[in-house]
Parts: sequence; C-alpha cells; structure tokens
Amino acid sequence: MAISEQRKQDLYKTIELYLNIYQEGRLELKSEFSKYAGYYYITNEPICEIFNIRTKYENKKILSVLAGGDHIFEMIFKGASNVDTFDINALLEYYTIGFKKRAIECLAYQEFLDLFDFSYDGLENKYYNIKTEIEDYVVKNMDEEYNWFWQEIKRILKDYGYQASVFHFALNIKQKEFNKPSFLKNEDNYIILQNKLKSTIINFQQANIIDLPINFSKYDLIYLSNILDYREQEFAKILLTDIYNNNLHRNGQIIFTDLCSYFNEEIYECVPGAEKIKKCFDSAGLLSYSLKKRKIK
Repeated sequence: MAISEQRKQDLYKTIELYLNIYQEGRLELKSEFSKYAGYYYITNEPICEIFNIRTKYENKKILSVLAGGDHIFEMIFKGASNVDTFDINALLEYYTIGFKKRAIECLAYQEFLDLFDFSYDGLENKYYNIKTEIEDYVVKNMDEEYNWFWQEIKRILKDYGYQASVFHFALNIKQKEFNKPSFLKNEDNYIILQNKLKSTIINFQQANIIDLPINFSKYDLIYLSNILDYREQEFAKILLTDIYNNNLHRNGQIIFTDLCSYFNEEIYECVPGAEKIKKCFDSAGLLSYSLKKRKIK
C-alpha cells in the first residue's frame, strides 16, 4: 500500500502532539481550532432531540462537522445515506471514520459499550480501564490506511515507552442519557445502524468552517454544531449568511447550537428571508437554532 505524504505528515504530527502532552508536559489535552488536537470522542449535545427538528433524511444531501461522529451516525440512523463531513482537526478522520465507525461495524453492542467505558483522571492526566484487547481488534479490522496510521502510532510510541491508545487523545466527557445517540439506546437500534452503514457513504475533507462557502457545494441539510460559539459576532454574521446563500438548496436547512452560552442571537437573526426556528432543550439547557431557506413557489 502506497502511503501519501499527507498521511505521513499526519502521523508525524500526531506523534509530536502525543509526546508534547505525555512526555514534555508542554500541552494540556484540549480541543483547539488547529489541525492536530485532542478530540471529543462522544458528543456532549442532546442530538436525538436536535435532529428531531428535521424529519426527513432519506435521499438528502448532507454536510456536517465530523467531530466524534455521533452527529453523522444519528443522521444515518434516521435515514441519511450519503454524508459529507469537514473538520479543522485532521485527527478526527482517523478516529471517527477510521476507528469509531469500524468499531460499530465489527463489534457487538455490549463490546462497543465496554470499549467506550473508560475513565480519565484530569489531575494525573491518565486514562484507566482502557480495553486494549478490544481496541486492538478494531484497529486490526480497519481499512488499510487507517490500520497503518494507528499501528504506526502504537509501534513508534512503544519505542518511547508508551502503550498508546486511540483514547489518549480523547477529552473527558461522560456518556449520559441526555447526550446518548439513538444507536446506543438499545441493541436493536445498534444493529439497525450497523446494517445502514453497509450502504452509507461518508466523505471527509479537512477544512475550516470559513472554507465552506468557497470549497463546498450545496446541501439539503448543514449541521454546524456549536462552531459559531467561538466566532467574533460581526464575522459570524457574514459567515453564516454566506453559508446560507452559497451552500443551501431551496428548502434546505442549517442547524447549529449554542453549547457554551457565548452565542449572540443577533447572528441568528441576521440572515434575511430565512425561516427561523429556536428550541431550548431543558434536559441539557442547550439552545438549538435552525435556518430554513424557503422554497420558491
């Protein structure tokens, strides 16, 4: 198998990130707006409720931030069959599409739950109860390029004295009922997602949200999670308007959330002509917004 120069760079940068965190102690494990950073390995949003804002996913063209993947798995569970994804963090391709998707595909329901049931001590910066045997089984069954990436991570870091894990880049979030995706509600739902993944296409492009209006096409649904929480207000108004105008089909919809209470609602109100929906999910105290492009009669 030929390995591209980009994948080699991703490998070297990931090893550098790991050593900076665990050997040099120069970085805290945190999510940053950078190409190589820690990641949210599960969602911290009530996505079952959020994606009930929209009812039809079959035969729709969808774009979503990739993140830890629960957003796209929820949409696939609800009927999506072709999803484009983007993220500024290149590691999420290797984690979400390479590792987590394959874990769903090749593990039984209880095995998957066991694999993701680990603990993290933030004071010691250490992980406990990682199921190495199950993790290695998933890595072994990955597509070649992802298998190569994680095998090399583990092999090279072993020479430095570390038993590296996919979860060593994961930020400390707990799976609770409010943020549990549909496919983890019960075994039947898990099997439904397994079967749907057999015929689903997931594409990924490493990109910043500012790249969307120029480098991405038009979609029926765009999910931005809470990216706009962190954008300066006037810039966010322009960006959201550009995405609405350039990347949304007629009758299409943008959904985004306010997770950190940084979001200014003037941004949401700024898009002219959009049909606006605002919902508050009491279980998490989270606000979700939708902008729908009206269909021309």
